[in-house]
Amino acid sequence: MDALDELLERMNIEFPLPITAEEVKYGLIDYLRNNTFCNISYNFNTRGIKEQKVVGMTPCDEEYISEIRGTFARPQAVSSSFEMLAIHNSELSITFFKTIKFQIVPGYDSISEFESLPSGKEQLQMVDEIRTGVGGYFSERPK
Repeated sequence: MDALDELLERMNIEFPLPITAEEVKYGLIDYLRNNTFCNISYNFNTRGIKEQKVVGMTPCDEEYISEIRGTFARPQAVSSSFEMLAIHNSELSITFFKTIKFQIVPGYDSISEFESLPSGKEQLQMVDEIRTGVGGYFSERPK
């Protein structure tokens, strides 16, 4: 594995199994807010209409969530942007998410180069803390 691949692997958190957007929002994100020292802001980006459903007596369009983007931040001015790209299951007509991908600074092609950034070491520590939190979520998650 070369240095860039090692950095990319460190900046990605792979889930043991895919989860829905609803579980990301009400399960994983809530868990990370309560079990890490990170503030989390995010939004769901939608693309088109998946289907029309009825809520109560009112029809409404259900949007297809194509990605989740946001930022994990700490009070010490350390932050890292992330994205979660959708995996669409056409058989189930459900969108799943399986990876948190943190952005890296172009031109910094190894962990040691990334650590040389003003807050690089702290960003990597934060990503590692989030990775631990994701592991905790999935180990405590109801099966």
